[in-house]
Amino acid sequence: KVAFVYDKSVVRLDPAQPVPFRYRQSQYNMTVGVFDPASGRTAAVPDTIQHVDERTLAWSSDGRRLAFLANLVGKPMNDAALVSCEVSQPLPAALNCLTVANEVPGEAFGWHVAPTLLWNGGTILFHAQPKANLALRPKFHRNDWYAFTPGQPMKVMTKDIKQPPARVVPVSHTSLRAQASVVAVADGRLIRFYEDGRAVPVQL
Repeated sequence: KVAFVYDKSVVRLDPAQPVPFRYRQSQYNMTVGVFDPASGRTAAVPDTIQHVDERTLAWSSDGRRLAFLANLVGKPMNDAALVSCEVSQPLPAALNCLTVANEVPGEAFGWHVAPTLLWNGGTILFHAQPKANLALRPKFHRNDWYAFTPGQPMKVMTKDIKQPPARVVPVSHTSLRAQASVVAVADGRLIRFYEDGRAVPVQL
């Protein structure tokens, strides 16, 4: 399957008028579609999902789920939503998507953050700026790593680290009940971060 981001709005330009602001800021109308080359079918996400951040599109390792950060219709622009969609076979006309809104302590849309999203087994890990820090910009920048598993509350993985890492490497699960974890360099040490917030230094 191929996931793609596209502008769902149609703007008809008038040669006698300036280019409208909405057209110049077309990323605010971006949504996601999935294309199946074998059948030629295309599936779309629900109309309640908008303002998709194309930098965060991430497939699960088995190719059955697609996740990204977006905004829900009717919500403030800085209220991010974590979206996870099932990509079943055959491809349906509309994807079945789970959204986690108002619990995501991050901002997916803005010029001060560069969110990252990746999978670790069935857990989604993403890197975003806590909402509580927005009022402190531009003097303070902090992006934390968050973990979300369907059916469980959101977890902050890097809450006890002075300077959270910008890049991490997921650690493969060794059992079905193992916690999602990542390894990264933070505070001058090599640390393994677990989804419950534990930070364990790695001895070399």
